[in-house]
Amino acid sequence: MKAAIITIGLVVLLISGSSSAAEDKYFYSSGQILPGETWHYVYIYNDNTIVDMLGGQIDSLFTSNISSFNILGGEVGGESGIIDIEKSSTLNVFGGVLDIGTFVPREGSYTMISGGDITVGRMKLYGDATVDIRGGELQLDSIDMVDVFYELPTINVYGYGFNYNPTGGFQGRGILTGYLLDGNFFSIDQLSESELQRFNLIPEPATLLLLGLGGLLLRKRS
Repeated sequence: MKAAIITIGLVVLLISGSSSAAEDKYFYSSGQILPGETWHYVYIYNDNTIVDMLGGQIDSLFTSNISSFNILGGEVGGESGIIDIEKSSTLNVFGGVLDIGTFVPREGSYTMISGGDITVGRMKLYGDATVDIRGGELQLDSIDMVDVFYELPTINVYGYGFNYNPTGGFQGRGILTGYLLDGNFFSIDQLSESELQRFNLIPEPATLLLLGLGGLLLRKRS
């Protein structure tokens, strides 16, 4: 009798667990992901589709065509979380939490990071993908850049206090650290010197102003 009760209980748990599993979400036109919503894979299709994530939780994101996905809140990712930004798509990260295993900006895509709490296990960029990093707390554990038709990606980092240690990262590889425009710390680990050359490290306006004032003072003294 006890064995039968235990078996029935396990079946009920399995059924309830499968019924509560997050479903996939497909956007063919503009829309929103709202607080309280939970989705497994989110797919964005068609030109001019704009999706704002205001809250909630999704495991992975896939964009295509000339679409845009704006993250203002909520959480993206998990241990196997993936963000895949297809050709001509745009990803804007203004806030929220991103904790993903793999981030793939493909050729022709554009990504702008200006806020949020972001942890990425591996970023793999293709061709002429562009990534602008302006703010937020960013920890990137490794990066790969893939040549597509002799074009390599561009990464622009806006901030100050940039420091590159060629042997200070994981397994003795290079690591780039510094602060972004909003004052948040960032680190990009396992970065080779050749990969670093693909980065544009752009000092913040205040730093440029101080450098300019310093140059004027030197001129006056001379």
